[in-house]
Amino acid sequence: MLWLYLHFPHLLLDSQATSSTEKPAVIVNTHSNRVVQCNEAAIRQGITLDMRMASAALMVNDLVIHPYDESNEIKQLEQLADWLYLVTSDICLHKPQGLLLRVTPMLTLCGGLSAYWQQVQQHLSSKNLRYHYASAHTGIAAKLLALQAVNCITDRSSEIQKALHKTPVHLLELPQQHTEALIRCGIQSLNQLIQQPLAALAKRFDIQLITYLGRLTGELKHVHTFHLPKQRFERHLILLFDIENLSLVSKPLLTLLNELEKHLKAACEVAYQLSLTLHLRDAEPECITIDALQGETQSNQWLTLCEFKLSHITLVQPISELTLRVTRTGSHDSRVSTDLFNKQNDQTSALALISVLAAKIGEGDVNHLSVYPDYRPENSNQRHRQFTPYPKTPFTADQRPSLLLQHPTPLQGDITIKQGPERIITGWWDGHSVYRDYFIAKDKDGAWLWIFRDKQQQWFIHGWFS
Repeated sequence: MLWLYLHFPHLLLDSQATSSTEKPAVIVNTHSNRVVQCNEAAIRQGITLDMRMASAALMVNDLVIHPYDESNEIKQLEQLADWLYLVTSDICLHKPQGLLLRVTPMLTLCGGLSAYWQQVQQHLSSKNLRYHYASAHTGIAAKLLALQAVNCITDRSSEIQKALHKTPVHLLELPQQHTEALIRCGIQSLNQLIQQPLAALAKRFDIQLITYLGRLTGELKHVHTFHLPKQRFERHLILLFDIENLSLVSKPLLTLLNELEKHLKAACEVAYQLSLTLHLRDAEPECITIDALQGETQSNQWLTLCEFKLSHITLVQPISELTLRVTRTGSHDSRVSTDLFNKQNDQTSALALISVLAAKIGEGDVNHLSVYPDYRPENSNQRHRQFTPYPKTPFTADQRPSLLLQHPTPLQGDITIKQGPERIITGWWDGHSVYRDYFIAKDKDGAWLWIFRDKQQQWFIHGWFS
């Protein structure tokens, strides 16, 4: 069995909305006041890991300092595992900065180790993360090599063993008292340790050391717990710099939407609704819902809808974090009809337009007309906010004019009746009863009218035909 370990020593900092060209930034352990992570800009100015915070601040005037938060780093590691699940199946979390990948089941699918590693690298390239890696025939061995930044991918046992034997004893996952005892005995490397007789080691140390060596070499089985991704897409992004202007949210938001697009395409799904949470520095989070009635996968389309929604928000505090969730999805084929002769292009464009209008001016101000099962002409069309692509007519009726008056007006002038009558008697149950005889008529100017005569024998115009 071949394993691959990925170690992300700057995961929390690299996962934030920043790049190596921005201001120098570090993450500091608040207990020891020492630098535990730093970006490329800080490294170029001489800041190193384990440097005291005071020294780093004196060295760089505009240094950005953030406290280390292990829970946030674990959250980023879980999101990274979800992201890698699109290209590899078996992933174990080694919190807070490591991922262990079982390679062997993927080799046949990808066409070999080199092609598999290239696929993983390409998938990780969009995240702009710094990491070390190594492969070995046990998970523990792969982790030891990656922690030493060996950065070697191979399935040759000789090369793996040669690199593994150089491992210092203090890197082994052993209790501190065991490590100190081994060093006092003159054992400095793993090569020196495995050359010792197991019987002698068992007498001096407990069974934990023997078990660890057995799992390291593969002689004893090591049980791994594999990560299962969330059923719905969810990403959380910590902003390195607070955002006070909503126009600046588009760049980090596009990062999340690009991940969403790749996730949807890999899952053969479309998203119909997103939830975007703006975490404010000293105020309650602001949550907005974005709808795409036709179902959408492309990040640029979602960004347009999000920007329209954000334009209605007034910030009371700066934004420190973003969370993007998919709240409603469907299969990729569910948004269009499979009928070759159906006007699916018109349907998609109409729904896209409605989504843009709703995001730009608000859902409550966008309505559509639908036919309602009421023979009273003034009630046969009603406005609705729930949009359907092609509302079906619930009843059949005779010819109706293209222009219908909101309120009938008394008929004046000479007309010639051409067709009719059509009698409509209805509405007695709701207090708005009508008793009308409708006719199609033509006036002296050649205009076609829709007129009716009520129960009192009075004549009215209700509409004009085109």
